[in-house]
Amino acid sequence: MVGSAAWMGESAAAFTTIPELEEAHIIAGSASVLMKVHTQTTEQLQDVLRRLYTIDGVGGTQATVALSPPQKSASASRCPTN
Repeated sequence: MVGSAAWMGESAAAFTTIPELEEAHIIAGSASVLMKVHTQTTEQLQDVLRRLYTIDGVGGTQATVALSPPQKSASASRCPTN
């Protein structure tokens, strides 16, 4: 879990040093930030998590692993693109 002071404060720049970090969203709920990271192996994921823990204000993480690539839904193909 990332405290808001870390995400929006002095530690914010530290997150930009993690190249595997693809997206980050400030959210409501038990966690304050939802991050999407991309790694090829679980060992690489462990390394990313270790680096996150070195950032001031990071007090915990919860990982969810995608087992397949994103699937395009039928409704998404009907949505306008402009």
